[in-house]
Parts: sequence; C-alpha cells; structure tokens
Amino acid sequence: NNLEPGWDLLQRGPVRTMLKRPSLDYLRQRLQVGPSQIYHLLKTHTRLSGYDSCSKIRPVLDALQSRLELSCVELRKIILRMPSLLGMKESSFEARIDFFQREAGMSVLNIKKSVLKQPSLLQYSVDSSLRPKLQFFVDELKIPPEFVGKIIESAPALMGLSLSKNLRPKAKSIIMMCSM
Repeated sequence: NNLEPGWDLLQRGPVRTMLKRPSLDYLRQRLQVGPSQIYHLLKTHTRLSGYDSCSKIRPVLDALQSRLELSCVELRKIILRMPSLLGMKESSFEARIDFFQREAGMSVLNIKKSVLKQPSLLQYSVDSSLRPKLQFFVDELKIPPEFVGKIIESAPALMGLSLSKNLRPKAKSIIMMCSM
C-alpha cells in the first residue's frame, strides 16, 4: 500500500503508537504530498502523528489558507518548511497576523510574502520578540513606522534575530563606523 511504506520512524517510538491514519491520509490529500514528504513532516514534528485531522489539522490549514489568502501550493510550501504550525492554536497565529497588520502597517499580501520567506514569523512571541524589535527599529534606529513593514517583508529573518545579542550590537557597530 502506498500509504504504508516501511519507514523506520513509524516502526518504533511514540509516532508508531500515536499515528492516526486518517490524519496521514488527510495531510497527503490536502497538501498533495508523497510518502517522503509525510516522513519529513513526522520526523521534524513528531507530535503531528497524534493530531486529529478534523479537530486540529483541518481548522489550522483552513484558517492559515484563508487568513493569508494562500494558494494550495503556498500552503504546502509553508507547512513543509514549518510543520509545527499545525500544532498552533488558530488564535496564536491570528494574534501575530493582527500584530503585523496593526503595528507594522503590513497588508495581508505583505504578510503573506514575508511568511512564505520565513514561516517562523507566525511562531515568534508578539510581546517578547516581535514588538520589542519593532520598537527598536522605530525608537532606536529612527526608522519611520511606515517603512518597518517593508523591512520585515524584504528581510523577515531579521525578526528571528536576538535583539540583545545580534541586532543592537550590529546597529551600534554600524553607527560607530559611520560616525568616524
């Protein structure tokens, strides 16, 4: 059977005992992926094997696709890169999308482009990661708020960098070099 390949991962450990066959079938059909891609999803996010397709996987995929206006291909790309998104509550990524719209002034299209480049944007904490970085750009670097969304869109990986160990020291170094 094409859905039951002899994967080592499924032969032992919690994945084998928790695997929900309907969820596996649903993911394969919804994302239009093969066994090797399902193997990759399970290997990188083992909790996925215990998610129910009706109560967990489908609502998250539907909400992501609808909220970010994603095509099926774009949805697949995001999930294959960041399968742990399937474990999030809808309200969690809604809060991040709202943050990008309200505080960073980004449109749904801008957010979509950013998330396609850096799916982990939907997992960063608003209060302890995203908002402090936004404030750093505006307050410390004096970047006008209307340009911060453009920065996030063009280089979304910046939002994953440490503020204290990476962004501030680099900005300070550049400022010092420019003032020479």
